Amino acid sequence: MSQTLVYGGGLVMSRPPMIEFVKTGRIRGTIFTFLFTLAGYVMYGTEGLEWTVALLTAMSCSLLHMSIMTFNDWHDRAHDLKKGKRLAYDHPQTFFGYWAALTAVTLGVIALLAIMAPWVATFCAMVLATGLLYSYLEHIIVLNNLIVAVCGASPVLCGSVYLKTVDTKIWIWYSVFFFLVLGREMVKDIEDSKIDQGYKNTLATKFGVENAKRISIACDMVAGFFIFLTQKAHELLALLGVLVYKFVRWDPTSNPRRLVILHDTLIGLLVIFMVVPLKYGNRENAMLDMWSVEHLLWGVVAMASLKLVMPKASVAKLLALTLCVAYAWEAIEYSMELGVLGSGISQWKRGFENWSNRLIGDPLLVLLGGYVQVKWSKAWKWVVIPWAVWGIVNYLSPDSMFIQEAILKMLN
Repeated sequence: MSQTLVYGGGLVMSRPPMIEFVKTGRIRGTIFTFLFTLAGYVMYGTEGLEWTVALLTAMSCSLLHMSIMTFNDWHDRAHDLKKGKRLAYDHPQTFFGYWAALTAVTLGVIALLAIMAPWVATFCAMVLATGLLYSYLEHIIVLNNLIVAVCGASPVLCGSVYLKTVDTKIWIWYSVFFFLVLGREMVKDIEDSKIDQGYKNTLATKFGVENAKRISIACDMVAGFFIFLTQKAHELLALLGVLVYKFVRWDPTSNPRRLVILHDTLIGLLVIFMVVPLKYGNRENAMLDMWSVEHLLWGVVAMASLKLVMPKASVAKLLALTLCVAYAWEAIEYSMELGVLGSGISQWKRGFENWSNRLIGDPLLVLLGGYVQVKWSKAWKWVVIPWAVWGIVNYLSPDSMFIQEAILKMLN
C-alpha cells in the first residue's frame, strides 16, 4: 500500500512527480537568471553578438542556479520541515539523485561552453562551486548574505568576461544588483527569523529584526547611489524611494513578502533599462513611443474582455493569457512589417519596431494594463473610448507614425 504525503499543500503519492523536483530549482528565478545572463551580453550591443555563446552561458547560469537551490533544499531538509517542505526529507536518496543528475547536466553544458568561451565557463564553474559552498557556510553571519549577493549578481558579468572588457560601466551595474540582492536576502532572513532561530545565524536572528531592517535599507540606499551613476535608470529611483518608504513604515510583526516583491520588481526593471538602447523616442530605435500608451489601454480592454469570456478563470491565468495575446499581436505586426499581409499594410507600418519595443516595452505595457483592470474593475469604462479613438485615427492616417510625428511637431 503506497504512502500518501503532503507537498505544497496538496496530497501526492509517495513517489512524487518530476515537476515537484523541478520546482526546487525555483522556476521563476531560473527564468530570470537566463534572461539576466543574456542581458549581460546584450548591454554591449546586439551587432556582432555571438548568440550561441550567449545562449549557452545563459543556459549554464540558469542550470547552476537550479543546482544550487536544489542542493540547499537537500542540505536543509530537516530544518525545512518547519516551513512545510517535506520532499527532500521524505525522499532524501531520490532527491539527491535528482540533484546529482541536474548537476551533471549543468557541468556538461558548462563543458560545452568551455569549447567556445573557456574563461566564461571557468567563471560559471566558480559561481557554481561558491553557491554550493553556501550550504555549509550559511551559519556564518553576514558571510551567508554576501555569498548570495555575489552569486546572484554574477550573471551580469558574463558578457564582460567573454569580451574581456573590464570597464567602469559593468562594475557600476554589478554593484547595483549586488546591493539590491543583498538587501533582498536580508528581508528574506527577516521573513524566516522565527523559523531560523537556533539554526541559522542571520542578522535578524542575532541582532534583531529592527537592526536587520536598518541594514537592509542601507543596502538599498547604496544601490540607489549606483543606480544614479548608471545614467540609464534615474526613473527607477522613484520606485526605490517607494520601497524604502514602505520598508521604513513596515510593521516588524507582519510578513515582509511585499517588500520582497518590490525588490524583485525593481531588479527586473533595472535589467530592462540596462539593455534597451533608448527608452523614449521613435519606435524604430526606442523601447517606448506614443503607441505605447495605446498598448497600455489595450491591456485594460483585453483583460476586461477575457474576464467576460472566462469569468471563473484565476487572475494568474488571465494575466498569462493577456501576455500571450500581446505577443501574438507583436507576431502579427512583424508579419505586417515584412509585407506578408500585403505591401499596402507594410507601407502603412513604415519600417520595423526596435527589438526592445517589440519584445519588452509593448507586451509589458499590455500586461500592466491588464493588472490595472484586475485592481480596478471599472477601468475599462474610462479607457475603451480613448483606446478606440486613438486606434481609428491612426489606422485612417497615411502611415502609423503620422499622428505621433504631428503631435511631436506641435509640442516642439
